[in-house]
Amino acid sequence: MNHYNRESRFLSASHQPAVADVARAGTCLVPEVGARSSSVIRAIPFREAVGDQVLVQEWETGMQATDNLYAMYQSVAWISTMMDTGSVSLLIEETGAEHGRTRRCILPLAPTSVRLKFPLSRSLQPSFTIRCLELLGGEPIGEVDYDTLLTTLEAIWKAHPGIDAIYMKSVTQSSHLWGILDQRGWRIGDTPVYKPDGERPFHYLVLPESFDAYLGQFRKKQRYNLRRQVRVLSEAHANRLELNCLRQARDVDVLIDSIHAITERSWKAAKLRRAIPEAVEKPAGLAALAEQGLLRSYVLTADGTPCAYVLGYLYNGIYHYANIGYDARFAPYSPGNVLLFLVIEDLIKNAQAKVMNFGISDAEYKRIFGNRHIKDASLLFMRPSLKNSLRREIHRGFSKLKQTVKQLVSTRARRTEDAGDE
Repeated sequence: MNHYNRESRFLSASHQPAVADVARAGTCLVPEVGARSSSVIRAIPFREAVGDQVLVQEWETGMQATDNLYAMYQSVAWISTMMDTGSVSLLIEETGAEHGRTRRCILPLAPTSVRLKFPLSRSLQPSFTIRCLELLGGEPIGEVDYDTLLTTLEAIWKAHPGIDAIYMKSVTQSSHLWGILDQRGWRIGDTPVYKPDGERPFHYLVLPESFDAYLGQFRKKQRYNLRRQVRVLSEAHANRLELNCLRQARDVDVLIDSIHAITERSWKAAKLRRAIPEAVEKPAGLAALAEQGLLRSYVLTADGTPCAYVLGYLYNGIYHYANIGYDARFAPYSPGNVLLFLVIEDLIKNAQAKVMNFGISDAEYKRIFGNRHIKDASLLFMRPSLKNSLRREIHRGFSKLKQTVKQLVSTRARRTEDAGDE
């Protein structure tokens, strides 16, 4: 572990720059104190950073070495094509003497807000709004330890007085960051680390070398049922079942048209305010991702009719099963399962994919098709303050009360059923 000089001064309270100004100026948030092992935290706007070829090379090298399943979302390619680059900045930790500095850690940050919800009903959900900087991709790029986190948080709190928290959308139980936080009791110095949604089941798939090896993880009956679903859907539609892999810039229009057609007849259209994936509204961005080799989406057609889709991306060997949907008219034939089964076969046979990331939330298909089952959590590194303490504890108390009520209702329902059986 590196040890930092706690006597170094941060920006004084009377000279704290605004969020945008800090990055725009390429500000040094933790000044060098003269020792060879001194640490400096610098803020650099993304648009300036991508013009530094040495920095970009170090950034990409760090991305290749990471095991972060969400690394794509902190890549130069993703940020430059799918985000408002003017709002993104980098915090970079540098160590060493002035003329021999080494970058240890890069944190791509973007402003966002997080709601701590109090769901009383579907229509009544009061909330606290937390002003945040989001760490894109959920984990720092490069080396990170407790001291790095402590120094970085101190710098952010000093430089950004209007920010309530640092937000990480998904940090997995297997990550180095999770290990540090767990060991330290989910606290970095005076900064508590809150899991607003608790710990969630998280599933992903490590792809074997062959599709037969993948099928070998299932029992004989499961393998039969999976193949049967494919056969039944095909036979019900003139044996014209086709998996279309869309990964070229010229495919983007077909992909978007298919997603719209499927979504119009999906359950999402009736129940969700935003049924169409946000990325679909950025066709130029999707085309740019395709030109860089990241886009790899699929549309399943039955007798020429699109019945299911996945809007997905392949980055650094990790396939992101990002957005999915199916036409409800095909529901009796399990088009979602059929699509996933065929996609996995294609990834193993025709792509350089090593891992399939199913993303946040629990679902039966993730438990069935995945072969790694751990936990993840969204994290809020909350600025130490009375206001944040109150908001956090009120939300925590509400969540515990809600869980207790659910357990009591469930227990009572089981007892009623048992009494009925007697």
